[in-house]
Amino acid sequence: MQIEELNTSCDTVRILRIPDYPLALTAQQVRAERDARLDIPLPPGVSSLPPHYVEAVEDLPSQETRPAYAGMRVDATGAIWLQPFRGLSERGGPEPWLVLGPDGNWLGSVEMPGDFWVTDIGVDEVLGIWMDALDVQHPQVRHLARGQAANLESYQPPIGLGNSKAISGPDPRNLGQVDRFHLLQPFFSSGR
Repeated sequence: MQIEELNTSCDTVRILRIPDYPLALTAQQVRAERDARLDIPLPPGVSSLPPHYVEAVEDLPSQETRPAYAGMRVDATGAIWLQPFRGLSERGGPEPWLVLGPDGNWLGSVEMPGDFWVTDIGVDEVLGIWMDALDVQHPQVRHLARGQAANLESYQPPIGLGNSKAISGPDPRNLGQVDRFHLLQPFFSSGR
């Protein structure tokens, strides 16, 4: 995976890379994604999906890789927060976000609740929208505790590559672990 930083003239300032970030899709993941697109709620009185829709989904080309991330935020400290891309079949449950420092160094990951949509990240809080069981949206502020690395046994300083930087850190296949950040219970919520 790589992130390109551009200036206002659209010239590349630097490239940050996370080597060996898992983007390859298996045949089972492609099938699960197709099945998720066909397993949708139907309106009252409709018993099945239209045949042309089912055929269109079945005929979609099989992707070999997925996008690296679905969203990116830069917090008040200049850290870059990446929301990894998850397909329809992978949604639900906690969501690990990757965090890179302003200098491009790996800082860790944060597990966001699955029913929480991040809108802004401050120095010690994450602002967002919490969805309750009835899909009612509630503004929420969650405390963000920044600290020293707790699980970075495999951490090694990044290797500079000219104007690009390779980022070393925990095994990218184990992104669910919380490293330097801990997202705590909300200290403000309109619904809880």
